[in-house]
Amino acid sequence: MAASKRKATAAATPPARDAFLQSLEEEESPSRLLEIVERHKSRTDPFCLKEVLEELPLRALKDALESIGKILTESLLRCPAEQWNPDPPQHDDMETEATGSESTVAVVTAVATVLSVAVKTVSAEVIEDILESAIILHALLPLFTDSHPNLRNTVINLCESWWERDLPGKEELGKNMILTILRCNLIQQSKALGAGIKRLWSLRESFRLFDFLGNPPETEELKELLLQGCIVTNIYLKTEESRRFLSFLFGLNVDFIKTIHAVLKKHLPSLTKVQVGYYADIYFQAWKKATGPYLKVMEEHCIQNLMEHGVYLPYSSPLNSKVRQMLSYFHAQKVRQGVDEMLHRLYEPILWRALKASIGPHSFCQQYRQSPGHERVRAPKTIRNPNFLYVGNNNFPRKTRYNPIAGNSCASPTQLLVRFLSLLFRAVIRFAIPTCIVYRCTYALHFL
Repeated sequence: MAASKRKATAAATPPARDAFLQSLEEEESPSRLLEIVERHKSRTDPFCLKEVLEELPLRALKDALESIGKILTESLLRCPAEQWNPDPPQHDDMETEATGSESTVAVVTAVATVLSVAVKTVSAEVIEDILESAIILHALLPLFTDSHPNLRNTVINLCESWWERDLPGKEELGKNMILTILRCNLIQQSKALGAGIKRLWSLRESFRLFDFLGNPPETEELKELLLQGCIVTNIYLKTEESRRFLSFLFGLNVDFIKTIHAVLKKHLPSLTKVQVGYYADIYFQAWKKATGPYLKVMEEHCIQNLMEHGVYLPYSSPLNSKVRQMLSYFHAQKVRQGVDEMLHRLYEPILWRALKASIGPHSFCQQYRQSPGHERVRAPKTIRNPNFLYVGNNNFPRKTRYNPIAGNSCASPTQLLVRFLSLLFRAVIRFAIPTCIVYRCTYALHFL
């Protein structure tokens, strides 16, 4: 079908070219332009707008694109996009206004169709002639409601083609396009979401246009759409391309990494084992690609925070098994370059803080469980005698005399050694800690 259409078009190029140029002469009543676009969309008509634009001489092409811009401007001046009424008319005046807005929408859609074909066809020296019209259509994207899906998708295709060809002026055609795609993905069903994910991945560099430092309203809306429509949407975990896109989001802004991590921690208890494994892979890929301050935040605020949860969370916590599964994914990757060193470096301060802390109700473990943002658990038995400090669990308490000079840190070296070895043994069994950590910690026992 496509081959026969191209063949018929090549044979009838002069009539088709003349018909297209004549349609641009009526700027005030562009009815012929609508017919040309309908012929281009028809599968039975041999007319092909792309080949017509390719056959036009440079001077004629520039004049044609200039006429297209004038048609767009005249149509929007007669009926601005703010007056397009998607509701059905209830009075005669409203019916006349609705009819005018429908004709304007049809003309703007036709212009956008011609421009989207031209962007894929014309050379870079002619692209400046349609940049102004493309900027106007991009600025109107937020006003295109669900009642104008064809116009909205055509303008998005225009901006997307501009970015794919890396044409000058693409920075002016990025923000509204990305926000519109995210809004559509948020309300679409799962069957229609695959194309939106591919679009976002191909347009990922356009996210750099948003100002994450100043946090203007458009950036706040972007963050909200990413968190609601991408981060906590399980459908974004099904394909490798969508998971690469989620790991890419960790490189947008340092503070946004912390926001993503906080949202995912709240979302973890409701996930299945397969979904937790996907999120662990996303964290690992984001850590591998991170550099500079992004790497520091990924390690200290995300991965090390998961390690603290994995070591000190009670078994009854619904987050316990999910965190341990994410950490197990990192431990399984320790044969890869840099992973074993990273695990050693991040686990070491957690174990040493637990070793240096006081034993009893004021220990690091107990202080962590009572810290803000952590669920409350029942504390061990409190001190019943101000001269004694009870050490151990609730079933077998042991008391040791309180040392007013040393404060609460009155545990003997033997007790510190026992506590340290128990923590180390627990970490080795539960998380398969790298062997270098065990050797380093065993060597440190000589200094107790």
